[in-house]
Amino acid sequence: MNAPLHIVEAGAIGPLLSVRDSKRRSEGYVNILDRNILDRQLESPDSALFTFSLAVDQLGSHQDAKTEVQHLLIFLILCRANRNINCIFACRMFSQKRVIVLGAHESMASYPSPTIINPTSTHKATIILLHGTAGNGVEFSSSLLNSSFSPISLEPTPTSLHIQSSQPSQHATLSTLLPSTKFIFPTGSPRPVTALGGTLTNAWFNIHNFSDRTHGEEDSIPGLQESTHYLSQLIKSELTILDEIHGKGNGWHHLIVGGFSQGAAMSCFLLISGEVEGYVGGWWLGSGWMPFRRQIEESITSSPHLHSDKDRTDAASAYVRALLHLQPLRKSDRSRDEMRRAGEGNGRKERVYIQHGRQDRKMLLEWGLQMGDVLRMIGCEVAMDVYEMGHWWCEESLAGLGRWIEDILEGGEQE
Repeated sequence: MNAPLHIVEAGAIGPLLSVRDSKRRSEGYVNILDRNILDRQLESPDSALFTFSLAVDQLGSHQDAKTEVQHLLIFLILCRANRNINCIFACRMFSQKRVIVLGAHESMASYPSPTIINPTSTHKATIILLHGTAGNGVEFSSSLLNSSFSPISLEPTPTSLHIQSSQPSQHATLSTLLPSTKFIFPTGSPRPVTALGGTLTNAWFNIHNFSDRTHGEEDSIPGLQESTHYLSQLIKSELTILDEIHGKGNGWHHLIVGGFSQGAAMSCFLLISGEVEGYVGGWWLGSGWMPFRRQIEESITSSPHLHSDKDRTDAASAYVRALLHLQPLRKSDRSRDEMRRAGEGNGRKERVYIQHGRQDRKMLLEWGLQMGDVLRMIGCEVAMDVYEMGHWWCEESLAGLGRWIEDILEGGEQE
């Protein structure tokens, strides 16, 4: 009699195959959500035999299975290294040998290829920008980069919160203003969004209620987890390219990350998570909010022992990482280059630029102000501008963004 078939998940997203119905349960399918089980099974090369078919009842022979071992081992390593790919393995005893059958592989969080706008001059910098809910990289890049503005110098008022204004003159776009900059516009994974009636659409995480972002907030955790991993890998990959251009350890000065609306919220969460600490020169948060703001704020105000910015940063990061089931950050895990980029010992702060519309009814100005307050509490260097606009951008806000980007990149050139 055949031994029971067990499902083993090698990934952090959830099973592709439904093992909850009674039919599968009666056939001996068991859901095991423990990656360590798979790790133990792979300790001995003789115990790991692979084939592509889950549907087959029996394997023809061990030799047949062994012909796929090398290719599938490579595939397995890639899948387990990239958490946004969900891999399911079926294992059972066969002739006293442990046979692992690759049953299905597909991404539960499949991210389309980013839209990339290459520089028109020598590549010196990269800006990664995230779209809002139900958007995509193609539409966002077209809307943002085709919007023109007057690239004049806008001097801030003495107050930290002010309205910008400018007089029309010669117009430009972000891409013409920054000819040496590569723009990358990732697209969120297709996922059901509760606030849109469960419609499957591109989003970085689920949202329950556009009017109250705290309602059903726990359902955003899987998307935040998946998107944090995907985006951190994208950022680190791009930093490798910039390090080759500017010298190892110097590329971060020339890398900016940000987003609009939900893209801003995702960028903010990624910043606090610490996954890309020391990798980014500046963060743009346009018309966004901070997911789990109340809990993050409580994590840095509830303890009387958090005296420094670093203490509060570590506390906020620890909360977010625990929420996303990420391993705690340890200094011993970080390379010398990472520590240098993070500015340990020289007081380097994350530079953040928040823009918001005073007439924004979809993303209340209050939420943007609260986001800025918490980021300042954890030691970020936050600048914020408010404009007479709704939930979009305007010529004045684009001019302000262009000026801020130039300031970040010019600072990198001086390093």
